[in-house]
Amino acid sequence: ERSVLRWLCRHLPADAPVLELCCESGRFLGALAQHGFRPFGTDPLAPPVAMLRAMGFAATEGIVEECPPDWPTPAAVVLLESLVRFPDPLGLLRSVRNRFPRAPICCSVPSPRRSLKVPEFDRRLDYPPDHLTRWTPAALRKALEQAGYRGTCSVARVALRGRGQSWRSKTMR
Repeated sequence: ERSVLRWLCRHLPADAPVLELCCESGRFLGALAQHGFRPFGTDPLAPPVAMLRAMGFAATEGIVEECPPDWPTPAAVVLLESLVRFPDPLGLLRSVRNRFPRAPICCSVPSPRRSLKVPEFDRRLDYPPDHLTRWTPAALRKALEQAGYRGTCSVARVALRGRGQSWRSKTMR
């Protein structure tokens, strides 16, 4: 999330509209607003959308096609850690590209090499039906290219130690 936010801050003007797909709790929408962007989001589930609307966010139930026509054209589209949940991820990426052809997409996926040995982590959540695919940087780059995007893919390293907290404390937070 921090890497995507840094990229958006470097490449978009202040007050730019940013669409987050699968915005869930709205944590990233809040971060976008704090950094001066105009956030709006979609989510396939009604409860998060209702909660976000009650909090004052522009949110709608659905993914791409359900974006209201009166919403601004996004300067960028964000899809964080959710591509793994779609049975047709390439179809989703193509839908985003077709609907918003000028908007760059900032997409993140869980590492296929991440450790599942974190204490108290339910490993079943990392497999179907919750996660359907695994993405290496090369595979994600190829999918984005097939959807009509060009750009780069990089790996964001997450340090579990530092700032005076144990890895367990940071992980459980």
